Amino acid sequence: LSCRRFFPSSSSFSSATTLSSSQSPHDQTSNEKQMTSDIRSIIQATIQAVDPKSAIQAHISSSSPPSSSIIVSDPSSTNRKLHYHKEDYDDVLLISFGKASVDMTLAAAKIVKDAIPEWNMSGIVIMKDDHATQDE
Repeated sequence: LSCRRFFPSSSSFSSATTLSSSQSPHDQTSNEKQMTSDIRSIIQATIQAVDPKSAIQAHISSSSPPSSSIIVSDPSSTNRKLHYHKEDYDDVLLISFGKASVDMTLAAAKIVKDAIPEWNMSGIVIMKDDHATQDE
């Protein structure tokens, strides 16, 4: 991790110094230590926010046990939730496409299967060959 230290009195980028991860944390001021901690937290939160599995888990859940429905949050509305009740469906068909489709489909399938195991589930995932891992 590399952080840039800027001096408030300077408006020139060339006057910035670089603090690399090889430097001792003891060489940092308390403000620099806080900034380093903050940037690491921001980076971790950013990575977590774009994780396909986390994205699905944030929008698909099941009702309290015993599960009788799957609840899908509408990302375009903070209050809209779609409820898919166990007694209204026999089968679930998951269709996905794109780079993150495998991870997203696996996450959705696990949520659904754990919540309502009696539903028959099938699906199709469409992605470029070079985006799949050996396990996929």
